[in-house]
Amino acid sequence: MSQRDDVPNILGKLNSLGGRKDDTIPLELLLEWMRRPEIEVQAAIYDLLTSSERAKKLVPDLTFEDYVAFKPRFFSRCIIEDPDSEITLSRWEAAMEFLGWFAYLWDDPSVERSVLLEAKEQLRKLYLEGDSDVRTALIQGTLEHLFENASVREFFADWLNDPTLRKAYQEAAEWSKLGGHNTPYAPKRTRT
Repeated sequence: MSQRDDVPNILGKLNSLGGRKDDTIPLELLLEWMRRPEIEVQAAIYDLLTSSERAKKLVPDLTFEDYVAFKPRFFSRCIIEDPDSEITLSRWEAAMEFLGWFAYLWDDPSVERSVLLEAKEQLRKLYLEGDSDVRTALIQGTLEHLFENASVREFFADWLNDPTLRKAYQEAAEWSKLGGHNTPYAPKRTRT
């Protein structure tokens, strides 16, 4: 990483890249910036990744492997830090984005179980290490809606073996037991 690429310079580049018709975005540069510690840089990258028009301008093309670790890492950081910035995600926004990300992985039959296990581990770690605000956001913003799918609940059933995780599992599962099945971003597919 170039030391002269300070945050405002990187943010300026990220926000301007891909805006004009013939622009291209060097993938190598984006991957370098993904390793930056500044949450504002990570937020600008996430914004680029969620814009299909701008993401198409990456050269060479972005692959799943290029961003599979970046997204949950960014969500986790926002959930923990709850940044107060217009360009980052709040704790609750990040919890809902994690829901959408997990559902995307769950519903895509080409995604290997190991990727789902990594995402589950990230949620486990966040819950165990988080304070009460983090835990509430994870239960209400992510887990309750994931658990609308019975096969996802089964995937997380090992949490019942840990006293701390059991509480999270039971609280999240209660949503479905009480009829909570209205989240458009909840996983749809049944996996075994």
